[in-house]
Amino acid sequence: MRKTGLLALVLSSAAWSADFKIAPPAAWVIANQPLPIVASDNAADLRLVEIQTRYDTQGVHQYAHQIVRVLQPQAVQAFGTVGAVWQPATDKLTFHRISIRRDGTEIDALKDGSGIQVIRREAGLEAATIDGRLTATLPLPDLRVGDEIELAYTIDSLNPVLAGHLEGDSTLVRALPLDRMIVRHSWAKSLPMHWLVGNGLPRPIITNADGITAITIDRSNYLAPLAPSRYIDANRLTVTDFPDWQSLSRLFAGLFDKAATLAPDSPVRAEVARIAAASSEPKARASAALALVQTQIRYLARLDGLGSYQPASADDVWKQRAGDCKGKTALLTAILRGLGIDAEPALVSTQLGDGLDKTLPVAGRFNHVIVRATIAGKAYWLDGTRIGDRDLDSLAVPAFQWALPLTAAGSALVPLIATEPARPTEEWTLDLDARDGISLPAKATGIGILRGDGASGFRTMMSFLSPAQRDQVLTKLWSERHDWLEIKAVTYAVDDKSGEVRIGFTGTGKMDWNTKGADASYRYQANKAFLGTLVAPQRSPDEPAAPVQVGETYTVTHQTILLPNKGAGFYVDGEAIDRTEGGIHYQRTATIREGAFTMMATTRNKAEELSLADAKAADEKATEIFNKNLYVHLPSNYTPTAQEGAQNPIKKEGPEASLAAISSLMQDRKNPEAIAALDAHMAKYGKTAQLLATKASILAQLNKADDADALLDEALAMDGRSYFAILGKVNLLLRRNRNDDAMILLDRLVLIYPDQGDPYLLRSRLKNQMNRPEPALADALLATSKLPDRPDARNLAINLLLHFKRFDEALQQADDLLKIAPESAQAHWLRGQVLATMNRNSDAYTELQRSNAIHPMCPPIFSS
Repeated sequence: MRKTGLLALVLSSAAWSADFKIAPPAAWVIANQPLPIVASDNAADLRLVEIQTRYDTQGVHQYAHQIVRVLQPQAVQAFGTVGAVWQPATDKLTFHRISIRRDGTEIDALKDGSGIQVIRREAGLEAATIDGRLTATLPLPDLRVGDEIELAYTIDSLNPVLAGHLEGDSTLVRALPLDRMIVRHSWAKSLPMHWLVGNGLPRPIITNADGITAITIDRSNYLAPLAPSRYIDANRLTVTDFPDWQSLSRLFAGLFDKAATLAPDSPVRAEVARIAAASSEPKARASAALALVQTQIRYLARLDGLGSYQPASADDVWKQRAGDCKGKTALLTAILRGLGIDAEPALVSTQLGDGLDKTLPVAGRFNHVIVRATIAGKAYWLDGTRIGDRDLDSLAVPAFQWALPLTAAGSALVPLIATEPARPTEEWTLDLDARDGISLPAKATGIGILRGDGASGFRTMMSFLSPAQRDQVLTKLWSERHDWLEIKAVTYAVDDKSGEVRIGFTGTGKMDWNTKGADASYRYQANKAFLGTLVAPQRSPDEPAAPVQVGETYTVTHQTILLPNKGAGFYVDGEAIDRTEGGIHYQRTATIREGAFTMMATTRNKAEELSLADAKAADEKATEIFNKNLYVHLPSNYTPTAQEGAQNPIKKEGPEASLAAISSLMQDRKNPEAIAALDAHMAKYGKTAQLLATKASILAQLNKADDADALLDEALAMDGRSYFAILGKVNLLLRRNRNDDAMILLDRLVLIYPDQGDPYLLRSRLKNQMNRPEPALADALLATSKLPDRPDARNLAINLLLHFKRFDEALQQADDLLKIAPESAQAHWLRGQVLATMNRNSDAYTELQRSNAIHPMCPPIFSS
């Protein structure tokens, strides 16, 4: 489905031959006006956004019209260039109006069109995608605050691949606050069009006049819910002349059958013969065919011309050793059929599969194609764009929910019920040898095993690296996972049969046994023993009925510690866990036996949906589980080993040790014990404003707000500039919903500590909560400048920039974070979200695959 932008920033200045005209709108376009102007504190006010689409025998004609009022200086930059994007192989562009209204006077910015520059951006080149689209841009150099921009154009589209079929798909959700949004679809009554209006849209206006049927939806501002994609469909208007999914299946089956037909002298036939000679077993043959396409054909998406719908031929893909999902599928289908295996392409949607069976048949709803191979009556779903799939029996059914097999007879949608992995998708082990004594560095070894999509993504990333670069990435990965260890050597291996990735390290590190427990014994906190996953999203209060999608998880963490003195006197502090909350099963066991501490922690669940209320309840339980720490305690009469010598290696006293014990108690949420320890510490070493503020924060957690407030007053009387005391006051005010008073204190905190980033971050969040997005953005940008390596600050800034459609700046924020933390999974994930919002799906796919490769727990967005 073609998507066009209404206002776009210029990203390139490369010249391209112009191919547009200037003319009035067609007679079928209905004139609409914006609503009366209302006061607004936004940077810009989108007064009117409308899309009118006409279907006829000449194709699809889409009229786009937008009126924007510039209210603040930053909007001058954001909307300082207008334009349109189109695919020259199938589209024709006509501009109708580009004007500026200033003080009651209209300024014609379009004129004769000579100021328009046409460029070919190819923003997806780094992601191996060539789309061929052109962008017509016109700078507005004299744009001022108070100006109103009006842009109108039409794109006439005729895609011969669709063989005369017509379709359109409009989603009525906002990207920015807007006053009025209108979508109108119309067609001659003689055309066999079908339409579907989502149940979240206003009642449509349907007219039949002069032989034309029209359906119009007029709505005000709306924000799409954070919910499964079928809830987005509730705000979708779909029009199509495909009578059923079978007709769409037949159309594309013909395209792929032609593409999968090998020439008589095709070199691919030799590959088929080679595979056939190696094994007579169908599954082994299919595995070899899949490996050939995955490893010998690099991914390159040619979406220019008709490439977004039409597959390249299998012979061309093999000749060029490159192809996108369509080309790889055509080649894999040809090889499988040559091997006597029943194979057919199948269209899938990597993002819109949820609820696809409830929609009308539209080709534009699919963005990926895979192969369904049937062997001995069992269907196997093969994806040529992946890397490292080997054994067919280990392949999981993909979580796309629905597939449309492409058959000459025509097929209906087929449900894809994702299989629950039989083995963990992530398995991590850390072994520590502390037998020389707790005061000496422990020998450390670690193993990480990745399976499934995580392993595939990791292999993809590693395939682009030299051995030296690979070791550098692995060293960074292990150092971030265990930042207290010195990594001395790393390993990397792939099991060709199973597709598993196994990484490892050896190193040393000083274990921290200097945290006192409540009984004054020293202890070591088990590594990566935390459990508990938060699943409830932040959501607009008008969408409580929409469920929460919980992704599939199966991870296991192991730890072994070889203890000094054969473990004599050591004991485990921390309860075993075996609970299911929100459909997620948490399990943790720990023992000390034969001188070794062993721990295993498991998180496992299948993909499912929860009500928002159940998700919030599950989060409360998950937080409770997360706070159940696990420790190995030292015996009170610990005897130093021969390697340590006679001196007691753990005996520490004084204020530093006392504060460490208090910190440990707070970390364990042992609040009454922490308060008692704080009182004892202040009695012995004296009060400070920071200590009083710390005690106040604990009292606030115990819902003793008045006592906490009194302590904060005492702290401020001692030091009126105390950072922690002022911050404590802010948090109390926020809990009491006294946002205006909290804002006053945050303003004060910023004035006193202008170089601290957290006050700007807190103030930004509060302003955003108070529906003041523009000043919230200003604070968020200041926060990122002072907290450049904090993903939470970047995330807030990015979301606010996207709110204002400042896509380039949002992308720059993500890029800046990656420069600081190039191997951060969250940094790549954030960049992927920005690119996805910009509809740069191939780039987004690359970033999210990188994120998933570094840490497969990061939620992916797939595309091809």
